Amino acid sequence: MGIVTFSNAGGKIKGGDPIGSKNIGDIVTIKEGSTSVNFVIIHKGRPSTLYSVDFSNTVTLLRQDVLPTRMWGTYGSTYQNSAIHEWLNNSESGYISTVEQNIRFFIVPVRVPFVSAPGPTTAVSSNQNGLFCRVFLPSMIEVGFDSTMDSTNILTDGDKFDWFIAGAAGDASIRRIANRAGSAVAWWLRSPLAGYNSYAWVVRSNGNRDNQGDMPATTQYGPRPAFVLPNTILVKSDGALIPEFSF
Repeated sequence: MGIVTFSNAGGKIKGGDPIGSKNIGDIVTIKEGSTSVNFVIIHKGRPSTLYSVDFSNTVTLLRQDVLPTRMWGTYGSTYQNSAIHEWLNNSESGYISTVEQNIRFFIVPVRVPFVSAPGPTTAVSSNQNGLFCRVFLPSMIEVGFDSTMDSTNILTDGDKFDWFIAGAAGDASIRRIANRAGSAVAWWLRSPLAGYNSYAWVVRSNGNRDNQGDMPATTQYGPRPAFVLPNTILVKSDGALIPEFSF
């Protein structure tokens, strides 16, 4: 691991500006392997008491583009025991292992709200009972959908992240559109379809939700990983994160 430096000599922060000084929607770059990848700043701080206090004094980042396709889970999976959650957080061979080591070290472990039982349930565990993770998929609510659009099948497993726009169409849909290899594609969310054992929600390529929530968890769509970093980590003028901090 590289050397972590702390400097505020003469009031000038060494290396760059704190990521917390950037705007919602700004792009920063982080390496996955040897490739620089864009991430969007989608929220600052703790979204609500549904989330653990570990979100305080942080920024939440979301990968701008969609990763290659993979299964969400299997019949009866909750997000907690899903294949995609395990892969995102596997430090040996999963997604997090690809994040450059100097930045990976500072990803903040948090607890996010999640539907904690499969099938016909409205059980959402939150705050200190939320799902412990370092990398997660956004939920339906976090990307701007809400239960008024589908009161039966959308649960309150989160609060909207500030970058997203509430609604099912128009600018709200445009904000949710994401590409892989230059073309818009569907992408997984962490929210299961309430009342079913083997379905999870996706954002369609047009930015709307799947209109029936009828995407079996065994279907393959791409994920967009999200994670949380301290708001004091520095960003260079070109957008690259560096393992230096202001204080």
